[in-house]
Amino acid sequence: MVNNLRGKRCIFSFLTVLAIFCGFAGIVKGAESVAWSQHTNEYFSISYPSNWMVVDTPVENMPSIEKMVIFSDMNARASINVIVEDISAYNFSLEDYLELSEENLELVSDIMTPINTYNNGNAIKLNVNGVDAYKIIYGLNLSNQGVSLEVKNMQILFIKNKKAYVVTYQALNDQFDTFSAYADKAIESFRFTD
Repeated sequence: MVNNLRGKRCIFSFLTVLAIFCGFAGIVKGAESVAWSQHTNEYFSISYPSNWMVVDTPVENMPSIEKMVIFSDMNARASINVIVEDISAYNFSLEDYLELSEENLELVSDIMTPINTYNNGNAIKLNVNGVDAYKIIYGLNLSNQGVSLEVKNMQILFIKNKKAYVVTYQALNDQFDTFSAYADKAIESFRFTD
């Protein structure tokens, strides 16, 4: 079935690119010492540091994307974003979606930026609040107008009710471990509301 869907890569490539460039946010205190707020919408709820901005991004021009929310602040070091994609036309399993996500990481690497720390098949299967998911971690070298940044990404992929949920944590490479407690706490708080 997945072989028949290779032509649909552009939709999933867009999702991957979007997750890569959604921005960064700064964190200066440990996750436990920061006040947390709850964001709830028609698809999910998630906790985030209260001093972060929440951007509920318009998705009118993104055909399969139903919801995109970015959590960030102005220090430009880390971010968490959640994308909800309608995949009802494809009847994907979680494994199918993971395979396409991995293929899209390769495609993005070939087209625009080197992905230097991910090998297909290295996804980790996990369970988040009773829901099966996959975690993938990869590094990127992003360049813009002569400035080069090395960033690290962690994506958690879920499928529920014919929708794909992608939670992406992104941070500057040298600060990824420092801020990962924020991402872990946010992901642990993630719940479906539909």
